[in-house]
Amino acid sequence: MRGLQMRLAIAAVSLLIAGVGLIAAIVFFCIAVYCEFLTFIDPPMAALATAGAALLFSIIVILLGQLLMGRSRRWSRDPTVEMGRKLGEQARTLLSSNKRATFFALLAAGFVVGASPRLRKILRALIGI
Repeated sequence: MRGLQMRLAIAAVSLLIAGVGLIAAIVFFCIAVYCEFLTFIDPPMAALATAGAALLFSIIVILLGQLLMGRSRRWSRDPTVEMGRKLGEQARTLLSSNKRATFFALLAAGFVVGASPRLRKILRALIGI
């Protein structure tokens, strides 16, 4: 379990560093576009044109992402995925049909875990924290 957590931590840090680098590149690109616009329009209009170009680019990226996600939304036919989906549906119907009992059971569980340090330790051990 520790190996998996370490790999996830390394992946998260790598993505964070890559994200910061990407943001820096985007900032420098916007500055370059702004400087290019300065050659033929005044500074306030160049800033607006740069912001408009960045907004247009963002909208195009979002639309392309939506198109790509629309095509790849097929669920896997893996038996474990199907079993998890069916269990989730059964849990949802059970919990939604007994809303009051579910609320009080969850409320009581929250109070018990919050009040008992021993139960918190057991829960943390089960979760793996």
